[in-house]
Amino acid sequence: MTLSGEQLEKLTALCAGSASADAVANWILSHGTLALSNDDSLGIPELVIRRFQEAYEQQLDAELLSHLAKLLKESSVNQDSHVVISELDPSNEDPHNITTFLADGGIGRVWLARDQQVQREVVLKQLLPAHKENKEAQNRFIHEAQVTGNLQHPNIVPVYSMNWDTEQSPFYTMKYIRGETLADHIRRFHQPQQSEHRLEQSTFLLNCFISVCQALAYAHDQHYIHRDLKPENIAIGEFGEVTVLDWGLAQSLDADDSTSSGSSGVLGTPNYMPPEQASRDAGPTGIHSDIYSLGAILFEILCGVPPRDPKRQQAGL
Repeated sequence: MTLSGEQLEKLTALCAGSASADAVANWILSHGTLALSNDDSLGIPELVIRRFQEAYEQQLDAELLSHLAKLLKESSVNQDSHVVISELDPSNEDPHNITTFLADGGIGRVWLARDQQVQREVVLKQLLPAHKENKEAQNRFIHEAQVTGNLQHPNIVPVYSMNWDTEQSPFYTMKYIRGETLADHIRRFHQPQQSEHRLEQSTFLLNCFISVCQALAYAHDQHYIHRDLKPENIAIGEFGEVTVLDWGLAQSLDADDSTSSGSSGVLGTPNYMPPEQASRDAGPTGIHSDIYSLGAILFEILCGVPPRDPKRQQAGL
């Protein structure tokens, strides 16, 4: 979509008139200039403005970009106290200062925060407020933090700490990885215009895949399976570092392990899910289940789509 000159003038005037982030976000949404998914439409003005910037960066002049950047900066300063009180409300001893909302997913809400003690940015994940009275959700959340914290490997995201806020809702912090997901790299690799450096790019993707395999070999040696392997759960850092994320569905291979995720129902991602995970009638999950998901990821690296891609199924492939 192309913004009209009239729209750009009105938005510039709105920003120049000291409008709040709420007012600017409402203008963006009311004029139909941005389509957000259900997960994005969380009533968070800063997220709306950032998505608008990304979508129309080439059409915005320096003055308007400057106004939007200033608005986001001022809003993030005001957001700190608001989030600490209404979203997390940590104890006085907790050193984390929340700065930016990142995403909601499953049972967790993810923030970018700053550890004031060691002066570094971290990812802070808290149990969604809607689940704070749900004992099963709390156990799954704590299980995820403990499993990830126990798995000490260069290709598995490190957990720094876990704590409870003043309402006794759990949260934990982990390394902040700047970069993209493996899904982003695969998508870019298979774009039609990407004809140069194909050998170099394919070698890079396969090396990333090998790093994922090494992380899973370690986890299996520690008697854990991931159960939700997919390109979106694999981060590729700015310097090529590969990290396996999201161990929320991880399961212990030790039958007497009471911390293992015991949620009822089918959990996972269908395109990468082995038959035994999709249906209990197909047998128990195990190391072979992760190997199936690794095979699906390798298939997507080579073909550009997962083996169960709906388009391929509709075409009879």
